[in-house]
Amino acid sequence: MTIFLQILSILIPVLFAITLHEVGHGWAAKQFGDRTAEIQGRLTLNPIA
Repeated sequence: MTIFLQILSILIPVLFAITLHEVGHGWAAKQFGDRTAEIQGRLTLNPIA
Protein backbone atom coordinates (compact mmCIF):
# COMPACT_ATOMS: atom_id res chain seq x y z
CA MET A 1 0.00 0.00 0.00
CA THR A 2 2.90 2.35 0.66
CA ILE A 3 4.23 2.20 -2.90
CA PHE A 4 0.71 2.92 -4.18
CA LEU A 5 0.50 6.06 -2.04
CA GLN A 6 3.96 7.17 -3.14
CA ILE A 7 3.06 6.81 -6.80
CA LEU A 8 -0.26 8.55 -6.24
CA SER A 9 1.39 11.41 -4.35
CA ILE A 10 3.59 12.01 -7.41
CA LEU A 11 1.05 11.46 -10.19
CA ILE A 12 -1.66 13.79 -8.89
CA PRO A 13 0.59 16.90 -8.66
CA VAL A 14 2.21 16.06 -12.01
CA LEU A 15 -1.19 15.78 -13.70
CA PHE A 16 -2.25 19.08 -12.14
CA ALA A 17 1.00 20.79 -13.22
CA ILE A 18 0.72 19.52 -16.81
CA THR A 19 -2.90 20.68 -16.95
CA LEU A 20 -2.02 24.18 -15.71
CA HIS A 21 0.92 24.33 -18.11
CA GLU A 22 -1.21 23.50 -21.14
CA VAL A 23 -4.00 25.88 -20.09
CA GLY A 24 -1.30 28.54 -19.87
CA HIS A 25 -0.31 27.84 -23.47
CA GLY A 26 -3.92 28.22 -24.58
CA TRP A 27 -4.45 31.37 -22.54
CA ALA A 28 -1.27 33.00 -23.88
CA ALA A 29 -2.23 32.13 -27.44
CA LYS A 30 -5.67 33.64 -26.88
CA GLN A 31 -4.07 36.87 -25.65
CA PHE A 32 -2.21 37.06 -28.96
CA GLY A 33 -5.39 36.51 -30.98
CA ASP A 34 -5.30 32.75 -31.59
CA ARG A 35 -8.67 31.35 -30.50
CA THR A 36 -7.93 27.73 -31.49
CA ALA A 37 -7.65 26.38 -27.92
CA GLU A 38 -10.80 28.24 -26.88
CA ILE A 39 -12.79 26.95 -29.85
CA GLN A 40 -11.62 23.37 -29.18
CA GLY A 41 -12.63 23.69 -25.52
CA ARG A 42 -9.11 23.35 -24.14
CA LEU A 43 -9.15 26.40 -21.88
CA THR A 44 -10.34 24.32 -18.96
CA LEU A 45 -8.78 22.72 -15.91
CA ASN A 46 -10.40 19.42 -16.88
CA PRO A 47 -7.45 17.18 -17.87
CA ILE A 48 -9.71 14.96 -19.99
CA ALA A 49 -10.78 17.77 -22.35
